[in-house]
Amino acid sequence: AEIKLCMDAPYFCAAFWSRAFCRRMVARGSGAIVNVQSPASLQPFSGATAYCTGRWALRGLSEALACDTFGTGVIVQEVVCGEVTNSAYFEGDPESKRRFPMINMLLKPAITSEGAAGAIVAAIKSGRRHYCYPAMLSVAAGLVSHMPVVVRWLTQIGSRAGLKDGPLKEEK
Repeated sequence: AEIKLCMDAPYFCAAFWSRAFCRRMVARGSGAIVNVQSPASLQPFSGATAYCTGRWALRGLSEALACDTFGTGVIVQEVVCGEVTNSAYFEGDPESKRRFPMINMLLKPAITSEGAAGAIVAAIKSGRRHYCYPAMLSVAAGLVSHMPVVVRWLTQIGSRAGLKDGPLKEEK
């Protein structure tokens, strides 16, 4: 159930919405598809296999749509937001925060949902394909590109939940 849920939202939701509107935007010659992402789309971490897989699927969808819409006037954007402090997201799985990798401590400050909304608006206005907020997340995204081994190590230390919390854990 968890694996399917992690693919339904965000991946299938974004794929079906994109399918519903993309052709009309291409025909019109303008539009934007904005996919809101998690730092897990940049670097997966232990104990969140299903979640990370859904985020990488959305990343792949965004990249493929950007190729399909190149030169049409339709832009595909990914907005990667850091931890949101006033979200109910973690209420269903309060233990999930303990699976955050140690590198998460460097990605401060955590943001509010209003800050995330402001980042999405700023991303749309910027027209950039990839937009990270807060600023330290942009630094981390750059490190993923230029120093992947270091980031992988920083992601794995302090995050030792492993398979007991991953896809092989027992369903409740």
